[in-house]
Amino acid sequence: MKNTITYVGIDPHKKDLFVAMLAGTQSPVAWTVPNEPNAVRRLVRKLEREAPGPVRACYEAGPCGYALQRQMTTARVSCQVIAPALVPRKPGERVKTNRRDAASWWSCCARGY
Repeated sequence: MKNTITYVGIDPHKKDLFVAMLAGTQSPVAWTVPNEPNAVRRLVRKLEREAPGPVRACYEAGPCGYALQRQMTTARVSCQVIAPALVPRKPGERVKTNRRDAASWWSCCARGY
């Protein structure tokens, strides 16, 4: 299980981070974290503690910038910023929620965008 990669998708906003995590064969888990440096540090520690192997996190490029990427990158957690145009969407999918966005981001991490 040490080689199992845990994928984390983040939908960042000014006040909150909507996080979706997929670890191995478990079902996806989603939760909300305040967008504050201390809360991000606690999130990284939680991911390192609960993940059986390396962690790949990604989020959408936007007004939040690279500060979140710098805070999250550690020895076991790699964080990428992805262009919104690279996220695959179904043709009729117009409903946009934070939970769906976060889940789409970890699927992008899994594809290696």
